Order: sequence, then structure tokens, then C-alpha cells
Amino acid sequence: MNYQENKNNHHMLLVYIILGVVFVATVVFVILMIRGYRWNIKDKNIESYGVLQVKTFPSGANIKINDRELGFLDGKRLDLTEGQHTVTVSRDGYQTWQDRVTIRGGKVKWLNVRLFPDKIEPSLVKSYPALLASFEAPNHRFMLNHLSKNRFELVDLTAKTPKYLEFDLADYFAEAGKYNFEFINWNLARDSLLFQDKTTAERRTIMINYRDKDPRSVVDLSSRYASAKLTFANYKITGAKGTVMWVLESDKLYRLDLTATDKPAELIAEGVKNFSAIDENKLAFAQTDPNDQQHPTKVNLYNYKLAQPVLVDKLLNGVKPKFNLVRFNDNDYLIYTVDRQLSVIKADGEFYQMQSAKPDAKADRTKTSLLLDQFLTKNPKITKIYSKFFARPADLRIGINPRFVTLLVTNQSSQNQSNAQPTTWENADLFVYDIENDESTNYVYHDQATQPDLVLKWLDNVMLWNHQESGMRVRYFNGRNSRILTGVRPLYGVQFDASEANLYYFDKTADGKINLMRIKTEI
Repeated sequence: MNYQENKNNHHMLLVYIILGVVFVATVVFVILMIRGYRWNIKDKNIESYGVLQVKTFPSGANIKINDRELGFLDGKRLDLTEGQHTVTVSRDGYQTWQDRVTIRGGKVKWLNVRLFPDKIEPSLVKSYPALLASFEAPNHRFMLNHLSKNRFELVDLTAKTPKYLEFDLADYFAEAGKYNFEFINWNLARDSLLFQDKTTAERRTIMINYRDKDPRSVVDLSSRYASAKLTFANYKITGAKGTVMWVLESDKLYRLDLTATDKPAELIAEGVKNFSAIDENKLAFAQTDPNDQQHPTKVNLYNYKLAQPVLVDKLLNGVKPKFNLVRFNDNDYLIYTVDRQLSVIKADGEFYQMQSAKPDAKADRTKTSLLLDQFLTKNPKITKIYSKFFARPADLRIGINPRFVTLLVTNQSSQNQSNAQPTTWENADLFVYDIENDESTNYVYHDQATQPDLVLKWLDNVMLWNHQESGMRVRYFNGRNSRILTGVRPLYGVQFDASEANLYYFDKTADGKINLMRIKTEI
């Protein structure tokens, strides 16, 4: 090998080394870019960046980040350094919105800002000489008004002009006049409404298809399931077609197939304290175990098709948890509170196919509940994504929006009683956990005198609660802006018509009439 060949080999080796270094540097650079790191030319250092995705309602708003005007960037993705930034959104004719948002490196922060108009003028929809009660549909598209004994009115809010359907239960079957029926629930999937007579011992419960006045459209639930002696005090309707009803009677949990007229109520479990169902097959329930004195209450996830409950948590002292099972972004979330502790657990679809698991775990008596950390760590199909221990009792308020977990945290002391239930919420804190963004926020729920009839509800992405002195407070998520609608005090119900962006409420006039009012909120 001559000198020229050695020189060429050295050159090739040097080229390979340089290419290798460039390749490694490129890979590192790409990884850093993916993880949200950027080179700051001004400060000459590497900083962690995240993405802010801003969407404004109505569109065409001006956006400012910190002190930098960005103009009309509705729907744009903005790269921002990790940390807190002040976001200001403004538009002519609307109130300016401003808040501090937290950006995490390599993460996308979705911000949907809904602006309030400067002026809101209510309009009269319909006037009633009297009204016993009014109820909103879970989808906020319908309203049911109780006019008089056994007489009801269904209001369809989806049209620009509301449509009204009045019906009398006496038209459906001859015996209706013997009862004083009250409305108890919706079954919109079957175009049906549930009514119950609470004045008699039998508590007769019926389900009526409001689009069909044929007597055969009446389902007499009390007669059909008389063998189980169901009073339908605690139940939930599930299924895409509304064909499955879960009923908790005393401590027995039943499953009813509404399509099978000759099939009795099916007993699922005994010793059940409460439950939550997500569809016709998946549910969660708390169950007592008299043989386990240390952990007498257990929380289970259950798949009806496999008839196999899976243990998720053990609770000390036999306390009764308040919980819900919801579906969000193709995942199932089990949310429950026990006195002062909140737990949020995510389970994928394969989790329900597992066998029962009873792992060993060390008890931590300093907390209200014992979470099976060993089970969660070894099982990739179930994950504890959030847990918080409050200094005061917390009341889980379950709404229709599965993305937000809402609790009221009272100022009253629980006095070390795990089952203490606060009766008033004076100056209570409103705690909201955002599942999608893994963020939590505290608000003052009620900053006036104690009010026994507080109302808190979710309407799509909007949360409402009444405000004793001023009217009703409206808060949008995640826009976190709020406004008190002066004089708006919902007497019977509040609904949203999403297509027309209208807020409906009732107002009582000086002469005793009940007016159905509408506000264009432009949300």
C-alpha cells in the first residue's frame, strides 16, 4: 500500500467520522425539536418550547401573547417557551378576555376562548299562567314543562322557532287518571320519557314514547319487573338505542333489557353501595365485603359480557364513595371521591377482559382510601392519572361534559368523620380538573351568604351556577372567562340550543306569570 492509498483511506475515514458526527447531531437535533427544544438566537441558549393552539368564538379576534400583538391568528399554532404566558383576546363589540396559561415543553395546549358580547338582551319566547316544573334534556335540545296534573309539554329547541308538543297521560291508558305522575328522566335514544307516581306505595313507573300516542307505546316498568320489586329510585339508562337500564334497589344491582318483554330483571351483584354505567356492558360499582373488616368496601370495574368484575380500589372504614364512569377521547375514566380524596383512573378497552386481580398492597392509614399502587404499576391497561387529597370534604358534581371533573370543596371541617356530608357551601371552592390538558383550577363557587339551593351544571363546554345576589354566573372552559347575568335566576331549568347559541331560562313576573326567556349568547 503506497502513500497515496494511505492518504485516501485517511480521508475516507475522516469523511465517515464527519458524516457520523453530522448524523448523530442531526438525530439529537430532531429529537430535541420533537421534544420541544429550540435554539434562542438572542440569548444563545437552548430553551424548551411548547405549542399553543388558539381558537376563538366568534372568529376574527385579535390575539396578544404577553406584550406582543399577533393580530388575527385564530386557529394558528404558536410556539412558546415553557412556562406561563399572558394571553389576551379582544374583538370589537365583545368583552376582552385575558388569562395566564401554562405551556409545557413538547406539549400542545388547546385554548378555546369564547367572548361575551358587550350587550345581552333577553327576549320573550312564551308566557305561562302557571307551571309546576320544567326539566332539561341531557343533550340540551329539549325542554319538558309540567303544566298540570298528568299534562306535559315537550319543547323542541333545535329549530329557530321552538316547537311545542302537548300531551296528557290520560290519552295513553285509561288508568292514568288514578295517578299523579311526575317526570323522572329522559330516554332520548328511544324518544321516550319516564314518569312515576310517588303518591302511592307502588310508585308506579312508566315509559312513554312521546312521538307515538298509541297505547302500545306505554311500557309499564313496575308491572314488567314486579318480581324484583323495583322502585326505580336509583338507575341509569345506557346503550346507543337506550335499551339497557341499570337499577340499584337497596343493595342489589339489576340489569334490565327493555327490548325483551318477557325477560325479568337480571341480578348483577349484591352488597352494592352505588354504581355508574358507561354503556350496556361497562360499569363500575362500589361493593361491601362483610368478610373483610379492614377494607369492607371495594371499587370494581365490570364487563357484563364477561361477567367478570376487576378490583380497582379498596376503601377503609366502609365509606361510600361518590363516583362516575365516563368516556372521553376513546378512553374510559373512573372518577371517584372518598371524603377528601379525588382519584382519576384511565382504563383502555382491553382492561375489561382481564381476570380478577387481588394484589398485595401496604395500607396507608393516613389517607382516606388505599389505592392499589402495585396493581396499577404492573398493569399497563389501567393508569392512575390524577390524585388529590383535600384538606376539607369534597363533593363530586357530575356533569354531562366528561372532560372536566368538578368538585365543591366546603369550608366546613369534616371533624375526622369520613362520612361527613356538608349541608351548606358558604364561600366554597370550586375545583375543576381538565382531563385533556392535565390541569386543575380553583374558583370561588359562591361568595355571598349561604344558599341552600345552589345549582351547578355543565352545558356542553359551558358551566353555569346561580349567584344569590346578582343572578346567574356563566363560565366557559377552557376559556375560563365568566360573567354574571344580572337578574337571570333560573326557576325551573336552563338549556342551551347549540345550533342557535341561545340560553333559555324562566323568569317570574310581578303578576305571577312564568315567562320563558331567551338570550343570544353567541357561543
